Amino acid sequence: MAIRQKIKLHLTPERDVAILFFLWKWKVTTTKAVAARFFYDSNPRNAYKRLVELANAGFIESRADITGHKFVWLLTKRGFDVILPNLPPLREEGFGSEHIGHDLLSSAVLLGEFLQEQPDHIELLSEQELRRYHDSQLPNEIPKKELRRPDGYWFITNGNSAKVIALEVEISHKSESDYKSIGHFYNRAETVSQVIWVVQTIGLASRILTSFSQSTLEQRNIHSFILTQDFFTSGWSAQVVAGQNLNQSLFQILDSFSSVNPGSQVGSSVGFSRGFTRAPGHFAKLLSLSRTHKDSSPYKQYACGDFP
Repeated sequence: MAIRQKIKLHLTPERDVAILFFLWKWKVTTTKAVAARFFYDSNPRNAYKRLVELANAGFIESRADITGHKFVWLLTKRGFDVILPNLPPLREEGFGSEHIGHDLLSSAVLLGEFLQEQPDHIELLSEQELRRYHDSQLPNEIPKKELRRPDGYWFITNGNSAKVIALEVEISHKSESDYKSIGHFYNRAETVSQVIWVVQTIGLASRILTSFSQSTLEQRNIHSFILTQDFFTSGWSAQVVAGQNLNQSLFQILDSFSSVNPGSQVGSSVGFSRGFTRAPGHFAKLLSLSRTHKDSSPYKQYACGDFP
């Protein structure tokens, strides 16, 4: 079998290298997400064309689900070697995704409507960064990773104060003892103001809350649960179905923590108000699994279990 030669490709720092950094941070992404973030001022087909060129040059790769119909993009070793000199010293080098479906959903929830524009006072810390960075390279308010590493944090600063919101995406179930340990961790992590859980059923949310109540004598009421299907349908407009902030949307929760004047920070930064009820926006691009920029068939949207 002939070995396929990698083509030579000149990488532009403002776009190509930025795409490689984006893939490192989030581990996995979609064609439409890249088009929205890096090609918003040009024809979306240019995004797909450039992704193919980056793949042919060996900097990224495309991975399909078991049906061969749904596709995502991942960084390769060659792509990682390009950005490594510009990363801070890492406690552990690495770039891959061990659970593609989980990482895709986590990035969609954490990044969401900030895909194109992110407010200066909100920092998004991905699981990749939490895993690879030294504790000293993260904000002081972030709990030590050796105790527990969630799927990411929203780190929100407001003047001299800071708020930490953790993300836990739970596609597979853990044991009761594991949930007790997680509850104990968050009970002691006083710098964490809120934990957003994304789960598949209300039953699992109830089970997790019950485990938490058994983990310690006093339990901090900081856990809010959103269903995966509600997020697929509504994105940040999905409402909490169990725990704290019942019936509030994820957008409202983020908005309430972002400013002393709720509705004035997150909303104005991305172009919508506190009463966010619009149709699915950027988060949907993060979950669209068509290989090209064209296909928007519903069966090519992300579903739990696409990438086991």
